[in-house]
Amino acid sequence: MKTPLTASRRLLGLTLLVLCCAGRFIPAHALSLAPATCTELAQNGGFEAGGLGWQQFSAQGYELVSDFNPRTGSLGIYLAGVNNADDRLSQPIIVPAAALTVTLSAWWFLATAEIAGTFDTMTVSLLGPGGAPLADLLTVDNSATVGIWDEIVLDLTAYAGQTVVIQFAARTDANNISDFYLDDVSVMACAAIVTPTATATSTPSPTPTVTPTATATRTATQTATPTAPVTATPTATRTAISTATNGATQTVTVTSCPTVTPTATPHKVFARYYLPYLSITGGSQ
Repeated sequence: MKTPLTASRRLLGLTLLVLCCAGRFIPAHALSLAPATCTELAQNGGFEAGGLGWQQFSAQGYELVSDFNPRTGSLGIYLAGVNNADDRLSQPIIVPAAALTVTLSAWWFLATAEIAGTFDTMTVSLLGPGGAPLADLLTVDNSATVGIWDEIVLDLTAYAGQTVVIQFAARTDANNISDFYLDDVSVMACAAIVTPTATATSTPSPTPTVTPTATATRTATQTATPTAPVTATPTATRTAISTATNGATQTVTVTSCPTVTPTATPHKVFARYYLPYLSITGGSQ
């Protein structure tokens, strides 16, 4: 069953899309992330499962998930598109305390019948779990470039360890409608990859082994003739003359030559630019 005014709202959206001209909106805040260990926190960010994971509110009773002008896939979000619109799309997110970086990104598209001034807006904000406002992160309006999909990138790292509600809210005034299309919402939490630092291990220098030098042993060789107790003098020859009792003369020669021999042995992401056919019924106020 179609929701109230869906057909006329769609025709008004077609009219605005035809009026759009090419251009580019540069987000006010952009982050460059170095990929690490990352986890997607948003559920059904491409809206291909319809409204699963999202809370929707429309003051005029519209279904916000739509097959009209998605960026990728077959479904996206269509906010505003009528005068006096108040449309809100939200999802609670549990931000890990250990996250090094947390990044919210989304793609949006503007079509508007406003020709001057700032009257219609879409605001990205954070709420507490009970709905209390925490921060308005970004507001875009009808003065932005129309007719293209552009990316919003926002830093949520300061909210690590908290549960927050991400909200997209579109509001228009009583004249000249604006369409805000939304698709491919992501909340990426990345933790640091810790690479252990190698600790240098010192290798002790080998302790030199000292081999004691052998002490030379002096070897004395003594030769004596045991005929008589005579004291030998090295390298000397002594002649002793003794007179025997029988009157004979006896000569005794003693030679002592000690030899010393020393011994020593030393040891040593543009998705489709959706400009459908021109079909205008009704019109802006």
